[in-house]
Amino acid sequence: MKFTNTQMSIFFIVLLFAISCGQVSDKKENQFRATTKTATKKAAKTPEEKPAEIPVIKEVVEPTAADLCGKPNFNLMANIDASVEKLSGIPYSRELKNDCSGMFHQVLDGVRKDCPKANMPNIDVARSSRGIAGWYAKNGGLEIIRDPTNQGDLIQPGVVMFYGHGKLADKYNYKTMTIDTLTKQGTGINHVSIVTEVSRDENGVLQSYKMFHGRNAGKNAGETTSRRVYERHPELSVYGNWAEPWLAIANVMAPPKK
Repeated sequence: MKFTNTQMSIFFIVLLFAISCGQVSDKKENQFRATTKTATKKAAKTPEEKPAEIPVIKEVVEPTAADLCGKPNFNLMANIDASVEKLSGIPYSRELKNDCSGMFHQVLDGVRKDCPKANMPNIDVARSSRGIAGWYAKNGGLEIIRDPTNQGDLIQPGVVMFYGHGKLADKYNYKTMTIDTLTKQGTGINHVSIVTEVSRDENGVLQSYKMFHGRNAGKNAGETTSRRVYERHPELSVYGNWAEPWLAIANVMAPPKK
């Protein structure tokens, strides 16, 4: 069969077009394969994301009196209660060291008999209530009160309470008080006691507590009660010693000496 020149021309044109399309298709396929290979390679190099680490928060556990004493069976309140029973009823006398600070040190003497290593003030270096507060401040055990109404949770059996002058009750600035102002004679701390018992309501709010202290001339040493609110005298300071405002607090046993 013979083809005309025109037919032969059309045949060659169609053949060239088919070859051209095939080359383009192969080129695109090769480009697609190269792109896929590159993407796969990049994906393989991307490291897996590690889950965020959750920080471990360690609970701070305050050492107990037994820990500070180094004796597992040491009972601080049993020692304090024994001293309270022994010392209650002793008449006030500054000369015989039966005033508030003197009685406080006698309670500590009772504690030392069972726990000689207890870090507590000595009457030779801290004779007055101000001196006792200063000692606790230097040894890491004193906390100055800023809001008496909302700090009643600090009051527990065995803590040391410091009070100011009753006649100056409305003069103390709880926001600016410092250990320097609190240890200033005549305007700072004027009384000290040890808490022996606490009473809280169903919500845990302190309603009253008992304290042991040497009192004043004409009154024997013994336990008295402080209240959050005195119904007949609502003007009195919260958790104070009657008219004397509560200014600072400390644990009887300070942290061990370094």
